[in-house]
Amino acid sequence: MEQSSLSRTIKELEEDLGPQLAELASLLSAGDIRVLVDSAYQLAEARRAHERAVPEEQLPIGLR
Repeated sequence: MEQSSLSRTIKELEEDLGPQLAELASLLSAGDIRVLVDSAYQLAEARRAHERAVPEEQLPIGLR
């Protein structure tokens, strides 16, 4: 993807998701929602982490 297309895509994402991300940040800051982490993986174990979080049939083809 060329740089101008990538920049345009990022800008569109910021415009589309900006209000939702701001609301999420507010909820996190207020303690209304919490993120629970029960395990952590090294980058070399990314496949294992994804397998744990997402059923295999939902993984992108390159990670199956």
